[in-house]
Amino acid sequence: MLRSRRLWAPYVVPAVTLLFAMQVVPIVHGLSLSFFDAGPRHTQWAGFANFKTMFGTRLFWTGVKNTLAFTAVSAPILIILTFGIAVVAYGMKRHMQWFVRFTFYLPQIISSAVLSLIWIWIFNPDGALNSLVLSFGGGRLNWLGSNPLAFWSVTIVLITQGLGIPIVVFLGALTSVDSSLYESAAIDGCGRIRQALHVTLPIIFPVFTMQVATVLIGSMQIWALPYWMTGGGPAYGTYTLVLGMYREMAMFSDYGTSAAYAVVTTLALTAMILGQKRLSRCFQ
Repeated sequence: MLRSRRLWAPYVVPAVTLLFAMQVVPIVHGLSLSFFDAGPRHTQWAGFANFKTMFGTRLFWTGVKNTLAFTAVSAPILIILTFGIAVVAYGMKRHMQWFVRFTFYLPQIISSAVLSLIWIWIFNPDGALNSLVLSFGGGRLNWLGSNPLAFWSVTIVLITQGLGIPIVVFLGALTSVDSSLYESAAIDGCGRIRQALHVTLPIIFPVFTMQVATVLIGSMQIWALPYWMTGGGPAYGTYTLVLGMYREMAMFSDYGTSAAYAVVTTLALTAMILGQKRLSRCFQ
């Protein structure tokens, strides 16, 4: 018995050590760095000065507003759209399901920089989208150079990029639903939409809530798309919290304020996920 208890150490200790080194240490270092006036060649205790400076700038609150706006718009659309696509695809033949998986997952594996360049070409004043608009008699639009068009352009890309993983996860979860339940629901007169809401959703609800949390985290951390597509503009219309964190570190070498951005973003994410979990229990 004593020997069997000792056998866990060679398996658990390396994993725990790696987790500690890759997750716990950076978190603690980032939290402590937020209380220092830190740069490439200096580190000096600053207390809450970084947070006071950050909260006192209008640009920070612009980042908060835009980040919440991106999340509020993209997250519900992503969840509803991916769940609906998965339900429809689940009724298709096996090879069509694989086609749906591949088609929607493809943007997920393309880097944000490459994807942004493709969409910049589409949104260009002389690009494909304006050519389509002009062919229907519309006017030429400055998609990435004017507000609120820039915000909605980035939101469209954010949604299309985030479709892949939820669809794959939902399709996998749908295999756990007993087909006899759909037959019983059909006999009772339930259509596809009512079956999805009253049969499918309650059974895969844990997976559904997990995907909601994942989408919320991804939306709150948006920075690469606005960085490459608009640079946070025009007039900071697509400026986000994580973009502000990157800006303080890369442009101004202010590691302390950058860490303060990271701390606030992490706390906001934690509060949002805890609220989402509490809310999801009300629907169980």
